[in-house]
Amino acid sequence: YGDISKALKDRSPNWHPEKLPEIRYLIIHGFNDKSVNKKAHSDKLIKLMRKRKMDVTYVEDDMMGHCGPMKYETVVAMEKFMEEAIRQEKT
Repeated sequence: YGDISKALKDRSPNWHPEKLPEIRYLIIHGFNDKSVNKKAHSDKLIKLMRKRKMDVTYVEDDMMGHCGPMKYETVVAMEKFMEEAIRQEKT
């Protein structure tokens, strides 16, 4: 397959935040994620999104890996985000 770094960069929101649609975002990242570097990806993206005044909720879970398990507080934050999104949709 060769080097895919250019293809990844071309599609990464970290390199093209202006391509992100103007919607609400919930981004959750675990401190123990061994697959995606939190500082290089999520932290950077959140900074770019906030600079653009985008509506983003960032939940950092100090127990979570790449796909879980999540702390109870993270699940509560997800529920709150969804409830607010549904309430906004109804108005």
